[in-house]
Amino acid sequence: MLWGVIGFVLGMLTILLFLYLPSQQLLMQREQAINDMAKFNREEQERIRELRDVSTGEMLKWLAMAEKTNTEFQKIQQSLHEQERTLADPGWFYITAMMILVTSAICFYIWVNWNANTRDTATLENFETFFTARIEALADGRPRIADRERQNAIETSTPQTVGEQSGEPEPPMTSNSES
Repeated sequence: MLWGVIGFVLGMLTILLFLYLPSQQLLMQREQAINDMAKFNREEQERIRELRDVSTGEMLKWLAMAEKTNTEFQKIQQSLHEQERTLADPGWFYITAMMILVTSAICFYIWVNWNANTRDTATLENFETFFTARIEALADGRPRIADRERQNAIETSTPQTVGEQSGEPEPPMTSNSES
């Protein structure tokens, strides 16, 4: 549960940093450009009102100024067009980075589970083998596995005590004649 919450928070932070904040920045730039264009339109409307009562000399001045404002308007339109293209672009770098990150996390998760399952399987098989051999030895009246190992150690080794060889203390001797 905790890992799920941590993963969710990290995912949300990643989305915030790589997708939401860059989009907000582009939207703020677009809003500024739209405000500039609205300001330009207001100024242009004021100039048109003033032109109605203008002489020829003033008309030439106005044409030069209109040319200058048209150039500025073209620059604003160009920047708006670029911003629209940027907003329409899904940001392949960010999408690719997120896919690589998610794929890496999934591969790491699978690898960790596979290693853990392999260790658990080996441990379970060792336990089953040991437990089954122990039960069979008790059922058949055969000596225990540890007793067989001790016997083999005594036959093949140098003179060491049986307890040193197997690492276990010797079991107490019980006689069946008491029962």
